[in-house]
Amino acid sequence: MNKFEINGVHHLALVCKDMERTVEFYTDVLGMRLTKGFDLEGYGQHFFFDMGNGSELGFFGSTMLHFLNLALLQLRTS
Repeated sequence: MNKFEINGVHHLALVCKDMERTVEFYTDVLGMRLTKGFDLEGYGQHFFFDMGNGSELGFFGSTMLHFLNLALLQLRTS
């Protein structure tokens, strides 16, 4: 078996219920730098924070919960 090396993570994505509170917590309490934020039509808000070494922590608004629930339901029934 070939071995491979992991040098980092591009981004980790999480879903949050309240984007405003999430941004406030990660910037004001933890001191993380907000690197980008945008709204994708039909998919809601997306915000990314710098974790260092080129990695980001991403949050998707609760609109994404609907799509995740549909995907889980589809996995359970297949």
